[in-house]
Amino acid sequence: RVCDLVSNCRNYSGSFRTIPPLPPANCGDTNVDEGEECDAGYQTATCDRDCTFVECGDGVINDVAGEQCDDFNKESGDGCSAICTLEAPVEDQTYCPVIELESVTQVYPSATETPLLGEGEVTEEGETATTTTTTTAEEGLRESDFEEAATSSIVEAELRGAAKPVALTPETAEQKEKLDPCVLKYGTEGADFDRDGDGLSDRTECYSETDPDEADTDGDTCLDGEEINRFYTDPLVADCSISDYVEEEVLIIDPKPNWTLTSLEVSGSAPRQSLSVGITAFPALQKTYSKVLTQYEGLLEVLERDVDEANTVAIQQKNADATDVITKLQETIKATQVFIEENPEGNSDLESLIERTATFLDAGSAAVMSGLEQAESLYSELDEYRTKSVFLGEVTELQTVGVGNTTTAGFNLIPKKTMKDGVYDLVATAAFADGGTKSSAPVRIYLSSSYEVDAPLPQTLDGKPVGLEKIVTENPRPVLSGKSVYGAMVFATWESLVLESSIIADSAEGIFDVQPPRDLETGEEHTVTMYAVTETDKGFVRSKSTTVDFEVAKASDLSVYYFSFSIALFLLLLSALNYVISRKARRKRG
Repeated sequence: RVCDLVSNCRNYSGSFRTIPPLPPANCGDTNVDEGEECDAGYQTATCDRDCTFVECGDGVINDVAGEQCDDFNKESGDGCSAICTLEAPVEDQTYCPVIELESVTQVYPSATETPLLGEGEVTEEGETATTTTTTTAEEGLRESDFEEAATSSIVEAELRGAAKPVALTPETAEQKEKLDPCVLKYGTEGADFDRDGDGLSDRTECYSETDPDEADTDGDTCLDGEEINRFYTDPLVADCSISDYVEEEVLIIDPKPNWTLTSLEVSGSAPRQSLSVGITAFPALQKTYSKVLTQYEGLLEVLERDVDEANTVAIQQKNADATDVITKLQETIKATQVFIEENPEGNSDLESLIERTATFLDAGSAAVMSGLEQAESLYSELDEYRTKSVFLGEVTELQTVGVGNTTTAGFNLIPKKTMKDGVYDLVATAAFADGGTKSSAPVRIYLSSSYEVDAPLPQTLDGKPVGLEKIVTENPRPVLSGKSVYGAMVFATWESLVLESSIIADSAEGIFDVQPPRDLETGEEHTVTMYAVTETDKGFVRSKSTTVDFEVAKASDLSVYYFSFSIALFLLLLSALNYVISRKARRKRG
């Protein structure tokens, strides 16, 4: 019975054996001795457990270095890629090379190296050993060999949600081509480790081509993570200034421009002196469509102009004015049609009406001027589609947000109003004590209920299962582990300080690990909110959010708790012992 690391097991009717490479005698003592290429004392991203350098194709799977398989070659297309990542789902892929035949014939050099045989069967040196039937005792021995490993792997599989490696498609193959080199370079350790504390893990910095040892790669005062997670600026170009954002700017951080959302949630930052922030959604069609209505009203004014039929000059002027208005209106109508073609969802009825209006105008100024009644009827229909802005709500309790070496005001709003599917421009407006206001640049988003994007599934926080009980940890930078869509960008907002961090779910199973870029306050309740963004044929789609509540306890708090627990347990045992002694004494007296 052969099982892999996530308890996928198969039964084999043939016999097989494996000869693990024997490491040098001193392997693991952290000294590079004769016969060793490296020795870190344990497996690392650069050194295998047999004290040889990591190399895809050497038959040793080094998961720290990002290897998911190793079939003794560097060829792709055989289930294990040229950089030792899986090319097929787990159920179709084994983690070690196994000869899978109905019968196996193998020459063994001596009886001591013969695999499990039937009772009384021994092969002599040089004799051919064939597949045999094992005894019940031997079957039990085989099962016991796997019992401990299978149990631990089942627990891991349950915590990981029985995650399976990604099945290759043209889209995921393109993603893997980009992600695999960084996985191989930084391995498991680099998945969540953020050595420079800028909000991007070392592996994410690899994808972004930023410096994992320098928090501000381009030296423009904005951390790399702040530029990617918050400001929409380029971390490789000096185009960001912390002072501008802290003192001047109102920003919508989530969602980002041109994302498609399954549900609406808005968060961002404002100058720290802000008293409140209000969020307004403007239907994106409004700017163009309101222009259509305004110009159409101008056309009606011209058509309704009372002109003396004997006044040739007035008639010519009316015709010229009508032609001018119709020409401008036709251009605006075309712009509206382009917008509707690019954003058809929820605009099918309006599309038909705009088409009828365009046909009416294309008939020429003479036909339009003689069709006042039809023009008025079309305007009446167009006016029914007049769009209005929607005020989503106001945030009055702003949070202190760490930005660079200073702070700003953070806001988060989940609107209670139900929004129809469509395209919107979101604007955040901050209000100040002197009565002044300042608005953000509009962020265009696409709201669509037709997408089904799974939210990230949180599984463990600091190694403790999520959802079983309240998590208390002493670690001020706990690692949150979970599962998401392969290749998705997972954003985490540590809301107690409104710190943003992000990671790409780049493991074969879509598993991710993310941690806050800086220490969280101890002795406090905390919440982390996560969402995933995946790239589809329609662009980037944001999932709904999931949250995890936890507490970062002061070291002394847990110490007192464990001390109190230990004392209570000791007294309980002492009481039980006293009871036993007393009972024996009574029996002896009796």
